[in-house]
Amino acid sequence: MQIKWIKFKRDVPFQFFYKTNLDDSSVFNQVDLRRGSLQTQVNHEDFTLVPFHDQLLPMADVKHDQLLELLPYISDYNKSFFQNLKRSSDLNPEDFPALQEELEQERICFV
Repeated sequence: MQIKWIKFKRDVPFQFFYKTNLDDSSVFNQVDLRRGSLQTQVNHEDFTLVPFHDQLLPMADVKHDQLLELLPYISDYNKSFFQNLKRSSDLNPEDFPALQEELEQERICFV
């Protein structure tokens, strides 16, 4: 299966929807991730999703630069979102010790 488009909905936390093409008129297929016994045991109305991070994570400098190159194709309404994304080089490494260790490992691997 070659999935081209995935959609998640907050109001349906144990399901996702996908398309195998990018046609707006085609219908999303649905995948239910619950097991049969779990469906009857969990009250999904009481289930709330908690954000994993309290702020947006930074992206690699190369990816950020490439994204900014696409700004002419992004609507004016959304441009400010992309322009305000954080770059990994803007981070203070002392604030993220785990990230610092990961960056060190990457430097070792690519040298």
